Amino acid sequence: MISNRCAPFVVDYIAEVLKHLRTEDFTGLYKKHFEVTSEVSTRDQTGFEKTFSGLMKIVYPHAEATPAEIEALPSLVVADKHTQSGAKSRSHRFQPCNDDGSVTSN
Repeated sequence: MISNRCAPFVVDYIAEVLKHLRTEDFTGLYKKHFEVTSEVSTRDQTGFEKTFSGLMKIVYPHAEATPAEIEALPSLVVADKHTQSGAKSRSHRFQPCNDDGSVTSN
């Protein structure tokens, strides 16, 4: 357990780590594994990419995640968007890609 004397140091350290991660760009890491369909507006795609990038930075700060781990993050992004806006789920708009980059048909 961290004592009260060490707490300011820990908070400062975490703040510096998060500040450094702001300079990293993880928005394109999902493109090898799935794509956002053309039905999604540019505004929603930008929001998705920023939220995905933020989650990657927190969960996998070294950008070293397996394809399965990367593919699990969009469900969190879509769930977050769903709870924030009250809109219906948009998960049907995200289609997994095959190894060759083609879109998987349902």
